[in-house]
Amino acid sequence: NNLIAEAINKPTRGITEENATIPTLTYDQIPLSQLVNASDLETSCPPNKVLITNIQHRTNEAQLSNRRIPRIIHMTFPSRCVEPDVAKVVARWKQIYSDHEFYVHTDAAIQRLLFHKRWKEFPEIGLAMDCITSNNTFHYRMVWQALVLWEYGGVFVDTNYVPNTVSDRGGVNLSESSTSANTTKLAIRDHDDAYFELNQSVNATLSQYFMAASKKHPLMFLYTLGIIFKLYGLSDVNDPQSLEKATESRSALKMAMKHFMNVQSKKKKNKKTPKDRFDILEPGTYTSKISHRNITVVDHGSVVTRETPYPLEMTE
Repeated sequence: NNLIAEAINKPTRGITEENATIPTLTYDQIPLSQLVNASDLETSCPPNKVLITNIQHRTNEAQLSNRRIPRIIHMTFPSRCVEPDVAKVVARWKQIYSDHEFYVHTDAAIQRLLFHKRWKEFPEIGLAMDCITSNNTFHYRMVWQALVLWEYGGVFVDTNYVPNTVSDRGGVNLSESSTSANTTKLAIRDHDDAYFELNQSVNATLSQYFMAASKKHPLMFLYTLGIIFKLYGLSDVNDPQSLEKATESRSALKMAMKHFMNVQSKKKKNKKTPKDRFDILEPGTYTSKISHRNITVVDHGSVVTRETPYPLEMTE
């Protein structure tokens, strides 16, 4: 652990640095707490910003739960110093999911996961990352989404989304502790291997803004491979439009779902309907005949809502 801590605290390739080399110090495993709590951690912020902190080992329930999907929430920001409105959104997640651990992944933590972890399952990932010549950290975050859930499991949520609750929005709370006589409770169950919203109400596919999965879930493996192959397929790494298309998560996640369900891509003589090909999804539980792992899908808007932060005075 001391060696790992020393390695991940060393200056490394900056996410915005072009044509840099991959760090030589890599390790098979990096504990989550060390990944996000390195020496570059801010301890104070400018007057107009709010410091966001991690919550580790929050409750015994988070540690001892039989739920396949770990009670961990992952969010990413360039740094831990954020705007006050953003801090309110984070505080809302911490408040509603009080039985979950909470981790902020900064740009520095993302680069540690991408470049300091020895990815035996994805040995080509370092070369694939060299295809990202843009200074836009968004492209790295698309790869990070898949890798962080593959390696650690838990819940990823985009920073533009706030959690629904029974009381204030008429929706349903993800937490199993939520109870209401006026609504049907939708929750991650102990046997759920992955949990997604539909990304829209019509012609829907899996959501990219909210994803939950157990560790080493096949869908996350296929999702990561899909992005890697798309990066390898770039004809011009300096073309912003090509890079944007290569790191677009919706198509990679859609193809990963097809492979997870062992469905061939659309062919001229293929008489299957879009639903049979999983081009369009409906709420329900999908189980792979190969891995026997499952994915639970719920209606769009069941778990989170995209909107501006609530005008509430909330603290962490």
